[in-house]
Amino acid sequence: MSKLLSLYVGLLLSFVFLNHMVAQNVSYWAPKDSIMSNVDVYKADIQVSNFKFIVGTQFNVAWDSTLLVLDSVGNFGLPLKLDDHFGLVSKSKGILSFQWFDESLKGVTLPDKKSIFSLYFKVKGLRGLKSPITFVDTPTNIRETADSSYKAITAFYVDGFVVLKMGATSSAQGIDSEQLRIYKVYPNPVSTGDVSVNWFSSVPGTVEYTLTDVKGSVIKRWLNNIGSGVQFLQMPVSDFPARGYYNLQIKQGNFQSNQQIIYMPAN
Repeated sequence: MSKLLSLYVGLLLSFVFLNHMVAQNVSYWAPKDSIMSNVDVYKADIQVSNFKFIVGTQFNVAWDSTLLVLDSVGNFGLPLKLDDHFGLVSKSKGILSFQWFDESLKGVTLPDKKSIFSLYFKVKGLRGLKSPITFVDTPTNIRETADSSYKAITAFYVDGFVVLKMGATSSAQGIDSEQLRIYKVYPNPVSTGDVSVNWFSSVPGTVEYTLTDVKGSVIKRWLNNIGSGVQFLQMPVSDFPARGYYNLQIKQGNFQSNQQIIYMPAN
């Protein structure tokens, strides 16, 4: 990564964060995936939501380097260059640094769930293991984002994982399989009203919903009978007892799908 670019981004974002109040919330999403046994290369999309008129951002992404080996970076959703915007010095340790700024300073807006870049991994871990894909504060804490009004942005970083699934038929145990998958949760983060969940099941039957907090404690669990096809669930914010991160699991037989939900009330 260019030293001049790093210095510019650092000075720009430091100035913004020291001198302005919070303007909006941006979310960065790591994937939650599973890999079948015949997959040798895995693509991890780093996605954004509420990415509006952004002029600069920087953060670190980490993974388990004993299971995944970073081969390349691509699928750019921003005007990026590998040498200028990515720090690869620590990739053997499972850490990548990312810095970008908009030279026009007008700001860039992207649609929700747009990938800003993808990490391409060679899979070397044993099947049945799980690698986190997380946003970290090492080697340095550089989680910063600014918009075109030079106001500080409160950013949420939603960690993910990839499961190295065992056996060619392990989709029968499926996490986010073609039988059952959560497609959209909105708004997320949520502050008032309801959270809407769009998901799909290919077969009718009984499903179990489970809401847990970050410690894994069950907040709420309930059952429902559904038909096949696209499903719609609404959850009032009263389901969330306190500000923070929650996990919604939808399970039907041996199939399940999970989604992190962030509850951030205004007060």
